[in-house]
Amino acid sequence: MRGAVMLLLMAVALSGAVHAEPTVAAGTADLLAVARGREAAGDLDGALRACHEAAKQSPGSAEVQYQLAHLLHRSGKLVEAIPLYRQVIEARPEDARLHYDLGAACQTLGMFDEAIASYRAALLHDPEFGAVYRNLGALLEKLGRLRDAAKAYQAALRLDPDDVELHRTLNALAEDSRRLERRALRRAQTLVALRPDDVAAYVQLASAYHKLGEFDAALDTLAIAARIDPDARTVADAMDAVREQRRQRDHALREQARKALEDNPRDPEALLSAVALLLRIGDAAAAVPWLTRAQNLAEGASQRARAWAALGDAYSAQGDTVSGIAAYRRSLAHVPHQPRLHRELGRDAFAKADWRVAREHLLMAAEQDPDDAVSQYHLARVYQRDGDWPRAMRHYHVAVRMKPDYVLAYLGLARAYEAGGLLPAAHSNYDRFLGLAAHRPDLENERARVFAQIEGTGSGGRADVDDEAGW
Repeated sequence: MRGAVMLLLMAVALSGAVHAEPTVAAGTADLLAVARGREAAGDLDGALRACHEAAKQSPGSAEVQYQLAHLLHRSGKLVEAIPLYRQVIEARPEDARLHYDLGAACQTLGMFDEAIASYRAALLHDPEFGAVYRNLGALLEKLGRLRDAAKAYQAALRLDPDDVELHRTLNALAEDSRRLERRALRRAQTLVALRPDDVAAYVQLASAYHKLGEFDAALDTLAIAARIDPDARTVADAMDAVREQRRQRDHALREQARKALEDNPRDPEALLSAVALLLRIGDAAAAVPWLTRAQNLAEGASQRARAWAALGDAYSAQGDTVSGIAAYRRSLAHVPHQPRLHRELGRDAFAKADWRVAREHLLMAAEQDPDDAVSQYHLARVYQRDGDWPRAMRHYHVAVRMKPDYVLAYLGLARAYEAGGLLPAAHSNYDRFLGLAAHRPDLENERARVFAQIEGTGSGGRADVDDEAGW
């Protein structure tokens, strides 16, 4: 505090003559004090002149070099500042602040690799340097390395857990990261649709699913790659690795759920969060009794809707579709805007040939979440059943745009084109279906039927498709 007061007094004393050069030969320490005072007064040019004079008197002083580099940096003369920072670091390699300043200068000049290296060096010497984590996070975010950026921001948040802006940044980053990973997934699905016999394409798609935490989808995709090339050692190794990661994740989530249920057995929010973890790892039987308690404790429409929706998921996972659908209806009565539940009700109605109810719920699902490929596909099937081929075609198109390897959507699209007399487009989509279905044992009968119909009639016919296959 006393040092700050002295600097302030010095700044005030010098404010009337900030452009005057030292008139007497002062020692190096005195010149540095003058430089700091002028900097505090906002006179960077005067500070630089004093610091240059100090450098002449003590050319080998690390302190003088650092102060000069700092002033050059503040003045925007980064090309001159960076070599000085490096010289000082040679003399004081364990000074985290020097590495941080060098990183900031390099970052401003677009020397991103050097900046990252400098920030990491700073953290090596001072792991509690919060500003470094913030700068590093911002730089990694700019470079599109969102996962690494999130780790840096999280480290900064651990040091300052009450920083609201950091919380906002991390939330926005999570949304951006998820959006980018979904785009990567769609690109990988497109590659599979274009090259349905390419093992590498399936491995890339499995990797995209893995990054999203969708381990089951990753394993299903790798299983297709293994059928294409049973001797591919890398595929087998990848499957083993994903299985082990899924096992570890499930164990961690189970323990997290157990602890939450033990610590907060009467907190409906804690119960619902714990149950969501149990459902995620497929333990529906364990979830049901806790959901009953959560329903009794739930407060407000939102919690009641979540409790009924989770109960519907648990019943459905156990094969009790009737109870599951009834629970979904109870959930929608509390909160109508739940596209996933509308989709499930629509699919159930379709399976029961209740076309009016199927159309009603699938339209709601597609309206509330237009990017959901499954809702679009089933809505297309409703219109296909009605003979409304233009609408069916439109929704099939949306389905394959949102999920470019949606094998059954290509079959539906082919039949829609055929019904509309657009045979070249129909044949193209039949080919896409046959290519993607070639390594799907669950679609073997449908594939054979399409082959037979193409050979017999020059088209793919209108055979029914297994409602549950293909996604």
